[in-house]
Amino acid sequence: MRLLFALVSVAFLAAPAPAAHAGAPALAPVYLGSEPLAFSLEADFQKLFRERDPDNSEKAILRYFDPLRGGDIELTVDVRVRGNTSLLADECSFPKISIEFRKEKELKGTIFEGAIKIRLGTHCGELPDAQATPNGRLANQKSPVRENLAHQILSLLAIPAQHSRLAEVTYIESGTGRKTTRHAQMLEDFEAIARRLGGRIQRYRDNPLAAEPSPAPQLPEIFSDARSEDVDLDELASVYLFQALIGNYDWSVKVSASDEAPHSFDNVRAVKIKGGKTVIIPYDFDKAASVTGRIERSPDYPPKALTNGNKDVLFNYARLRIDRARELFSKTTMKKQESHFSATRPAILSAIDRSHVDEDGKALMRRHVEAFFAALGSH
Repeated sequence: MRLLFALVSVAFLAAPAPAAHAGAPALAPVYLGSEPLAFSLEADFQKLFRERDPDNSEKAILRYFDPLRGGDIELTVDVRVRGNTSLLADECSFPKISIEFRKEKELKGTIFEGAIKIRLGTHCGELPDAQATPNGRLANQKSPVRENLAHQILSLLAIPAQHSRLAEVTYIESGTGRKTTRHAQMLEDFEAIARRLGGRIQRYRDNPLAAEPSPAPQLPEIFSDARSEDVDLDELASVYLFQALIGNYDWSVKVSASDEAPHSFDNVRAVKIKGGKTVIIPYDFDKAASVTGRIERSPDYPPKALTNGNKDVLFNYARLRIDRARELFSKTTMKKQESHFSATRPAILSAIDRSHVDEDGKALMRRHVEAFFAALGSH
């Protein structure tokens, strides 16, 4: 274990620091490491998962080796469940959780300084790859590693998003001492993103941060559409293309008043920055086909549309999503973003090769990438 900690330390010290908004707080050092961070988390998980109430938290003990302090650290934290469909009793036996730090001064000089809280993407369950959950998830520890790769691709494309890092977490049941070690994904909290961007989280009535602690703040009118909300359409077009690349149907942003999107604002967050501009933050890719290995039949694309004219379902899916983006955004915007994606293609393929993803998962993501670029150049 100490060897792993040493490797983490070296990776942490060698990692470059990403640029931040002028005057905004720096990124928490924990996200600068490129290797998985090993830590243990001891709590009454049985009670937490039995209740599945995001308004309730449980005391937990987080233990890890800190490369900045050069020693073992023990922190008292709070953990709570989070998510939407992943909280359903028949969906994830080990749902997503949040780790909330109690005392900011305890974090000073550690890799968690400035983190506020960690959104932990867990392994969901212990199902074999071939058996999906009722909502289409891959319920084993391959899932958070594959989803982390999607975040790496986001970073390569310079799309504003949560910073992410893999973890090897040993969960300790406080009542019995039982230990379970699984891969997990650490994700930056949205409030931290807003501070980095020099803005604030904008909450909308049709996306009221469901399954997060209440009471919710007074919400403004529903998200009307991206043009009305002063969203950067170049950035939003890149989000559309990214979602097409990874095969993710589980999101939506209404672009204009005439856009017939199934939801005006779904599985994204919005940050209002100085000058009134709105930045869209995509997240939650655990249902993406490049993670689960299966294309879900979303309502806007019936099975026939995914098999018409070409037997490659991934190609057809990507083409449908790209065509939709070309309808929604100007030719100038699309030409700019398509050129950007094409220029980033070698880096994306290199990131897949260097990732910690299982070999089947790497092959799956490569197929998605190749299908996407084939569809991109098919017109």
